[in-house]
Amino acid sequence: MEFYYALWIPTLKRGNGKPQILNKNPGEKKLQDLPSEKALIIKGEIFPDSYDITLKYRHGKEQEFKELFFQKQTLTHEGFLIYKLELDEERIQNDYVCKRLSHEMHKAFYHYIKGFFHKHVFHADKEDSLLPAFFSTEEIQWEQSTTKKLILQPIVTNYALKFSGYLEEWEHDLSQALAEISQNKNITKNIGLLRNIIQTSHNIFGEAQYCEFLLQHFPTEISSKDKKEIRETVCSLKSLHEDITFWHNLYASKISFIDGRNGVKLGVWGIIFGVASIGLTLYLEYNSPDAIKLKTSTIQHVDSLHQNIQFQLNSHTQSLRMQNDSIWIILQDVNKKMQQPAIQPQNQTNNKQIR
Repeated sequence: MEFYYALWIPTLKRGNGKPQILNKNPGEKKLQDLPSEKALIIKGEIFPDSYDITLKYRHGKEQEFKELFFQKQTLTHEGFLIYKLELDEERIQNDYVCKRLSHEMHKAFYHYIKGFFHKHVFHADKEDSLLPAFFSTEEIQWEQSTTKKLILQPIVTNYALKFSGYLEEWEHDLSQALAEISQNKNITKNIGLLRNIIQTSHNIFGEAQYCEFLLQHFPTEISSKDKKEIRETVCSLKSLHEDITFWHNLYASKISFIDGRNGVKLGVWGIIFGVASIGLTLYLEYNSPDAIKLKTSTIQHVDSLHQNIQFQLNSHTQSLRMQNDSIWIILQDVNKKMQQPAIQPQNQTNNKQIR
């Protein structure tokens, strides 16, 4: 029996996204779709001339590998690969991996195949297999527009759900963080929450670039409704990201200012104790039998300590003045921002992509 699969290798190459082989032999990997499923040990190689792929797999406790041969059918400039796999009926009945491949592409295999062409640039390695592969029991005719629509729709839907899920999560996290910080609750934790969003946003906007590649290269196959929804959601994410960055910087600067002020207080107390220590040392030295011998060294010690004290005071004063100027600038931005109308969360779908 013959089975066909259309796999997309995410690309950002304008005009020519034809997959290029980066690694002919990714090595042995242990992969599983879900924690509840058995893990597979997979290894394989790709033939550069034909793009045909041989994959070998076994379960963790098995000793021998079983082999699959994927024959390349089509290679497109938009990053799609179409493969054919032949399996006999006995193997489908007795091997659960082959049984699954008889009605869909195993995600672990899709993940491994991407390793021949694709680097994990804008997403975590574990999220790479979230994009669905297209399956058919009939030969896939890529040149037909209806076929492209069938292949593209699950991918576009996946991206739409993923971006709306991020937007819903960010709106919730920002609202919670601002509410708790205004009540002096979990301030450090919530600043860290906002910081984490800022740090991980690079991956999200990178995935948005991958999605935009599809939207631009398939203007007729992807509906105007889907393109509009995805682009509006990504635009809302960017706007919300600016708000999150603003509030994070504001509160992080405030915390830094308070820490700096406390540091100055501790520094001043340290200077006071230092001066008291000097006074005690002078008293003991000048009233001792060896006062004359110690006089010169004591005066030098006092001069040196006085210079250090003056330097510390100047440094703390300058630091405090710079932080105060920074806070003043941020507060001016706050006043401007408060005069703007609040951004209302858009009505997003309740379906949230599992990440």
